[in-house]
Amino acid sequence: MLADLAKRTLIGTRWEEPFRYLHAKLTGHRGSLYDSQTIAVMRRVLRPGELGVDVGAFEGAFLRHMMRIAPGVKHYAFEPNPDQFAKLAAQFPGMNVRPYAIGAEPGSATFHCMVEHPALSGLSARERDHAGEERREVTVTVETLDRMLPADAPVRLVKVDVEGAELGVFRGGMETLRRNRPYVLFECGIGGADYFGSEPSAIFETLTEAGLRISLLGSWLASAGPLSRSEFVEQFDQRLNYFFLAHP
Repeated sequence: MLADLAKRTLIGTRWEEPFRYLHAKLTGHRGSLYDSQTIAVMRRVLRPGELGVDVGAFEGAFLRHMMRIAPGVKHYAFEPNPDQFAKLAAQFPGMNVRPYAIGAEPGSATFHCMVEHPALSGLSARERDHAGEERREVTVTVETLDRMLPADAPVRLVKVDVEGAELGVFRGGMETLRRNRPYVLFECGIGGADYFGSEPSAIFETLTEAGLRISLLGSWLASAGPLSRSEFVEQFDQRLNYFFLAHP
């Protein structure tokens, strides 16, 4: 209870990073470690005047850090869950908050809203570990990063947390990725390829084609080298890690 209160109080502040790190050390919780490392990457690479993009913004926690680290910029946030989008739009009136799912091409799709665990909502239904959970299906608009982000936008950092739809996000943003070669923080593979349908080799090839390499967050922060294709696939297949950094 105390940890939850502290987390809610510190979200979006400069104190969240050390809190998440300490929580991860005490509990072994990988999500807290990834969150701490994500903020550390943001702090290291995002500068005032540069644009951050949050794909799958949910409650806007990382959008807050983008605003704090790079003030004076109208960062972009995409969240197709209607309830979450309404809250984001109200909380961040000065940002470019959009109610779209981001994919490989524009259109529409069914979005699965998980009632008990809304953070797990996505274009793919989570049938394996939440088969009995109540869900609502809504039709959402799908857009691409290339259509949504101006060609002259100084995109420096992109965070992608879309519950298995990562490959579509990258394929629909190839012009943006090639032009800017931003730092891309992305979740991938927590449930395995049979769960989400995201193929690690295709993700590796797509990001490589965009001129980016892939590293573990901790390795990049420690100035270690990137992952090879086989190493990235192993991380995915063996479920060793599920959050990564693509970078120039």
